[in-house]
Amino acid sequence: MSKIIVLFIILILPQLKSEEKTQSNFDQPIKVFYDGGGSFFNFLRNEINFVHFVREPTIAEVHLQINSLPTGDGGREYTFFFKGLNGFKNLDDTLKTTVSGFATVTQREEQLAKFIKLGLLRYVSKTPYAELILINYSGDIPSISQKDIWNSWIFGIGFNSFFKGEESKKDFYWEADFDIDRITEESKIRINGKYSNELKEFYDNDVKSTSSKKAKQLDLLYVKSVSDHFSAGVYTEIKSKTYENIQTGFSFEPAVEYNYFPYSESLRKNFTFLYKIGYTSNNYFEETIYQKKNEKLYKQSLTVNYELHEVWGDANFNLEGSNYLHDVKKNRVEFRTRFSFRLAGSFYFNIRAGLSYVNDQLYLPAGEATLEEILLNQKKLSSQYEYSLRFGVSYTFGSIYNSVVNTRF
Repeated sequence: MSKIIVLFIILILPQLKSEEKTQSNFDQPIKVFYDGGGSFFNFLRNEINFVHFVREPTIAEVHLQINSLPTGDGGREYTFFFKGLNGFKNLDDTLKTTVSGFATVTQREEQLAKFIKLGLLRYVSKTPYAELILINYSGDIPSISQKDIWNSWIFGIGFNSFFKGEESKKDFYWEADFDIDRITEESKIRINGKYSNELKEFYDNDVKSTSSKKAKQLDLLYVKSVSDHFSAGVYTEIKSKTYENIQTGFSFEPAVEYNYFPYSESLRKNFTFLYKIGYTSNNYFEETIYQKKNEKLYKQSLTVNYELHEVWGDANFNLEGSNYLHDVKKNRVEFRTRFSFRLAGSFYFNIRAGLSYVNDQLYLPAGEATLEEILLNQKKLSSQYEYSLRFGVSYTFGSIYNSVVNTRF
């Protein structure tokens, strides 16, 4: 079909009969609050000139939230949530688009901006500014299905290193990793490998001392989509870690997960229960505190995770309990949380916290760690608890109507 151009001077979008009608007596462009920032926010203010981007959600008529999830080809699927406020109350909409992993930053931003424009048209069409909207439509090219020679497989490799030193000491670290993924709606396969080595050298009265911390790990995950709420799969891990006294370790854990909400709503909310049970075999560098040079173990765990993304902020709560089947007293309970809450306007409170009860360190070496090993963090030490806390606030302020972008200097 030949290329056609359709010009609309007045845009009329079909509405459901049940939708509440909004007034069209706006004497100023629609005020939009974007729940984000950074360079992309500046790009939007420069690219979309038929609305006012404001910094205060309380005065906005449209609240825009963008969430994303990784796709099987290394790209991301973006979901745009448009929430009507004030004069547009109860007028909400959701759009989706997928950006290829091979897209440049410019291509990604332009595609996102296009879908934001499409979403905003629903609101602009109810104002006098609809008469100034011009839409270009080019072509009606039927999509052609192309054969994927890679069959949805994605491969990635990486290498990182650093070196630093001074007269009396030197630090050298390097790591190499690879990823092999195949993600479809029916299943997920992930293979991750990593090798790292941290080497330290010290000089004391011309006497050289060295220490090394090495880690090798290969993880395999297979997940099968059973239904809108259930998934089943298996975890497999092969590792060697000097820090944990594990010369060779192997684990195999079948798992099942239930999501209270449909997986299709995972961008907004998740409430999952993940149960794993499996077999572990460890060979140790040094004899453990339980007089073991190797052992075979069976372990189970249950993880409850709740995650929510809303216009007021984000929240994540994760509770995991695990124990060895041969002795249920050898167990661990971990709680982790991540919280970002909009207190008022552009003022946010952010917090991350973690607390663990630890009673399953079967791998600890029998001998006491030397002062050098403790200071250099070369060996894991016995501990019945672990904790962490990170928190902060963020605030942006200034003109709520300024949409000018100037990148000079």
